[in-house]
Amino acid sequence: MRKNILFGDIQVRDKTKLNTIKKAVFIEGEPMYKGFTIIKVISSKIIGKTNTSKSYTEVKASNETRNKITGTYE
Repeated sequence: MRKNILFGDIQVRDKTKLNTIKKAVFIEGEPMYKGFTIIKVISSKIIGKTNTSKSYTEVKASNETRNKITGTYE
C-alpha cells in the first residue's frame, strides 16, 4: 500500500524534552522521525507518495550472436 509523504511541522520527543521541528519531510503513519518519536503533527501537506515496487526484474542471457556481415541476430 502506498503511503503519503508529508511536509510540515511536527513535535518530537528528545530523550527528556519536546522539540518542534519545522520544514520536516516524513511519511504519514510512521512513529519515528530521524530517531525521534513523533508526538504530534502540527501542520502538514502532501508532497508525494511512496514507491510500492520492491522486486527486481529478471534478465535472461541471450544465446543469439550477430552476423559479422549483416549485423542481424542469428
